[in-house]
Amino acid sequence: MSKPEHRRSSRVGRKATSLFLVQLPPPRHGATLVADAIRRLLEADGRVTVEHLWGGSARTIADIGRKTPGKLVGFAALLARLLARRLLGRRADTAYLSFTPWAHTAVRDALVAMLAKGVADRVLVHVHCEGLDAMIDGTSRRDAFLRRAFAGTELVAITGETARIGRESGLFRDVHLLYNHALDPGEPPMAAAGRVRVGWFGRFDPRKGVLAAIDAVAAARAAGHDIRLAIGGSPTVELDAPALEARLREAGLADVTETCYNPDEDGKAEFLSRLDVFVYPSEHDHAPLALIEGLAHGLVPIVLTQGGIPEMVGPRFADNVIDRGLPADARVRLMAARIAALAADREGLLADRRAARTRYLSAFSEEAFEARLLAIFGVAPDPARDATAPEAQPTEV
Repeated sequence: MSKPEHRRSSRVGRKATSLFLVQLPPPRHGATLVADAIRRLLEADGRVTVEHLWGGSARTIADIGRKTPGKLVGFAALLARLLARRLLGRRADTAYLSFTPWAHTAVRDALVAMLAKGVADRVLVHVHCEGLDAMIDGTSRRDAFLRRAFAGTELVAITGETARIGRESGLFRDVHLLYNHALDPGEPPMAAAGRVRVGWFGRFDPRKGVLAAIDAVAAARAAGHDIRLAIGGSPTVELDAPALEARLREAGLADVTETCYNPDEDGKAEFLSRLDVFVYPSEHDHAPLALIEGLAHGLVPIVLTQGGIPEMVGPRFADNVIDRGLPADARVRLMAARIAALAADREGLLADRRAARTRYLSAFSEEAFEARLLAIFGVAPDPARDATAPEAQPTEV
């Protein structure tokens, strides 16, 4: 059932209140970074008071997925605090939480949602990944429990496809589309000549395509193109720094590759600023922040048909979206061909870089994100401040 776009608090005479039932960094990954950005923007706006309650999650990237007594105790304490708030009649205008449908934490998220209904007038559930359709259509007792827990909440979707699934399910009180965003690094430098610089950035998870990116650049160089490669991000148990460097040597790229391990935010921005093309053939992500950051730097995307990624890059780059259903070697050949085509046409490369930057500004800038975010949290528009706010919906590029 559709609700009014802007909702004023029924508690006249004070700020709106939001109970944040979600993990904030650390660790630093997509969901925690987005939650922290939302908290920061709400607090900076000044019309929503944010109270953060959480416990029972990983404190480091390496701890994700592990079940420990400390996590159980922390989560039990969180549930106890929510029950106490309900008994005391302490209510917020909104509660904000996240949900990962496919993960072992799904039941945890559902328990939080159930209790949140008793302490907030509206419960906003931010889904950062795929799997919502499987939960909605699932026949297991777990799926039935999850549906009961989230019935009547409001879905915050980061892709149009997830929003469509949510609307058609009838499960949610309302559905909101909120594309992720990245901070604007400013107008990027775009060299009119020189070697083409191709990069990949993220967690060194083979599912995110780092090894496929290496193979594609090696194939493009073997075809005679003078291309430099850059690999940045955080090593993992599945692929640590020595293993990555061994793979670069095997591919004949050790002497033409820059590596950047565990950079801070400034280091990541500097790394991306030196690139022209962002190859991110992930088979795992739904709507990766790394891709948005690449677009912000005006990097030409080369990606797979994975999750919401084709929607993110837009129709301008349809030729750079490779069918993930193809065999791995075929995907590598097509990515290498796109890299080679860009390397052979510097003028076209510059035009594509400008188009990538425009895509970011229209769809994934902080301004577009903030305008939509405040509407979702029920903050009435301020005409004096919002008269020039951009539309949150992306324009076609």
